Amino acid sequence: MLLINCPVCGKRIPASSAKCPECGFNIQSYLKGNNDHNLKESVLSHFTVRRRILAAVVLVGIIVCMIPILYISGKSSADTIDNENTTDSGISGVSEDRNLTTNTDLTPVGVYSGDDNEILVINSDGLAYYYCADQTYTELLCPWSFMNGTLTISLSKLHCDISADFSGDDTSQLVFKSDSINWNTEVFEKIDVDPDNYIKRSVTTYDTSASVQGDGTLLYTIDNIDFVIPRQYIDTEDEFDSDDSHSVFLDIDTQKDYIATLIFAAEDVLPGQDSKTEDFLSGFLDDVSISDTSGRIIAGMNANVVELSGKMNGVFGKYAGYNMSGTLAEITDVDNNKTVYCLFVQTDDRGIDTSDVFTTMIDTAQ
Repeated sequence: MLLINCPVCGKRIPASSAKCPECGFNIQSYLKGNNDHNLKESVLSHFTVRRRILAAVVLVGIIVCMIPILYISGKSSADTIDNENTTDSGISGVSEDRNLTTNTDLTPVGVYSGDDNEILVINSDGLAYYYCADQTYTELLCPWSFMNGTLTISLSKLHCDISADFSGDDTSQLVFKSDSINWNTEVFEKIDVDPDNYIKRSVTTYDTSASVQGDGTLLYTIDNIDFVIPRQYIDTEDEFDSDDSHSVFLDIDTQKDYIATLIFAAEDVLPGQDSKTEDFLSGFLDDVSISDTSGRIIAGMNANVVELSGKMNGVFGKYAGYNMSGTLAEITDVDNNKTVYCLFVQTDDRGIDTSDVFTTMIDTAQ
């Protein structure tokens, strides 16, 4: 049976349902696909009506509850007046503390299975771990917090926070939502598995020259040079995965229309042979413009660092034509007659500026 999330209340229901049994929203009209504007208005209108009805019910409930309280209060005052100057009969009233209590044993710690065969581990150390079924996409060491019945997890690769209610009687199911379009509402069911079984699991990437580290970063090796790639970068499945001389990693935030890429290549260069830098850049960027060049040492070897700009070409599919700017590190490996290229470029409007993490990656290469 195909299940979907109600767009109003988030309840998991069959797609064939006429209306949501939880909130009454018309599911079939929603699925028939009015245009986005009308659909949004329909959801908001329904939510507003529910909210008004709920407010009215709550108000009536308060009034009904206040009647006996007012009566008892008045009677108590009268009794006090009547019994003034009399002695205690030996039967005294008991004043009870009715402060709300919190179940301190309630904790989201555990392992959860998602709709699309993901595994989400909420660990007791305040960190969460997110694994896709094929173990090629991971989010490790994600900070989580639990306040006022709401569980919130920060996902660095998706550039967003996701939250789920964890205050009801049934905490075996978590519905994670986010204000960001980078995340779709998803249901996770708690499973009886020790978190350590997943936290200690070795995870891999598509790229045969890269491996996922315990802190969520990628250790990438090219021409015997090790680079620690920041954790927000994703190793997508591409034509370079089995090529030990080329690799591409991406950092994408759809919400902010931002993309950054790290591109690595190792080219054979014979003594006296012309540089292949232009050929390398033309494989990924069009209309390249170089603004500055400087020399430095990277991983114990001489290197040129070039500031540049250009446009993504057809290699990047739907991102072709994006204006990009960034840095190229051109490392000369004299012993092996190779040039190692490390290119970092990001969208020119700098919706997210990760130039500092690239500089750190170059500084720590070895």
